[in-house]
Amino acid sequence: MDLPVEIVEEILTRCAKDTLTHTARVNAAFCVLSERLLYADLRLHTAGDTCMMNLRTCLRTLSEDPTKAAHVKTFDICTFGTLEEGDVDCLLAVLLKMGNLKHLSLDIECFHASILARSIAKALKKAKFSLNSLRIPSSIKCDMWITSQQELKTVVIFYDNDIWELDTANLSLLRARSATSRSPGKDFFLVKSRRGWPSDLIALPSLTDSAQDWNVKDMTRFFAYSQFISVFYLFMNGLSDHQRHLDICNQVSTSFSEIQTVVVIVEDGELDQIMEGITGIISLFSKLTYLRLRWWEGLRHKTCASTVQEHIQAEKWISQSKTLQSVIFPDMTIVYRCG
Repeated sequence: MDLPVEIVEEILTRCAKDTLTHTARVNAAFCVLSERLLYADLRLHTAGDTCMMNLRTCLRTLSEDPTKAAHVKTFDICTFGTLEEGDVDCLLAVLLKMGNLKHLSLDIECFHASILARSIAKALKKAKFSLNSLRIPSSIKCDMWITSQQELKTVVIFYDNDIWELDTANLSLLRARSATSRSPGKDFFLVKSRRGWPSDLIALPSLTDSAQDWNVKDMTRFFAYSQFISVFYLFMNGLSDHQRHLDICNQVSTSFSEIQTVVVIVEDGELDQIMEGITGIISLFSKLTYLRLRWWEGLRHKTCASTVQEHIQAEKWISQSKTLQSVIFPDMTIVYRCG
């Protein structure tokens, strides 16, 4: 190989995976470089028998060859079929061997999902990788492990039922742990499903000033059904950076174009401090129909603004948007579009 390794690697990054399988046969040097790129980004979705066979083959290969497992930077697995005992063992073994993994996405849709979720949670606690982003179903209980991940910036958790509520003790605990963990600059995104499809996106931005570390691509790559997301919840803190909230909303509005309802949750009594930030947020959503403001702990004290001031502010928000029909304040005061 006459060209420098860096140039060859740059050329290979522009090749399709089918091409890389052929270049790997040229010589030993090409084999190493091609395998590194082939295994760097693995997406295994089992929507059919052939896909299940590919999943098993890939898991077996990675579990038997630690070198190939070490190449994996992104691992996205979605199981719709039944995993055999050997498949589960391979999956758990692979998680332990992916020492350089940065982005992990797990989706479990099978009758033994609860058992598999417990096994995965145990494997994660033993894993040696340090993640940048994580997407898991709520059935995988590993919030303590999540808070221990020092480089983790984006967490997406899917809830597969209709009974999830904002004021649950589990969410409060998760929020508290994220703020006091070894890496507090984490952005949590929770997804609630309705009738089997993802519908609500809940954003819990980091309370620390780490906006420069936030990589929106880490979050958006985990949503296969972005067209179904119609409700967006944003937790805002009066003391945090408003630009951070705008950056998140800008990316969310771009990635989830069907959002019609935005719910802004604020700390008790801090509504007046974020009015300007809400004005900027409204302009980002092209199909926004309903805006609701509420306290973190539900209905609490009356905002410092008077009812008249609220009404004036709501009318300004409605007038600046072509689609906004109503604004609901924490005390359930509702201002509608006239005409």
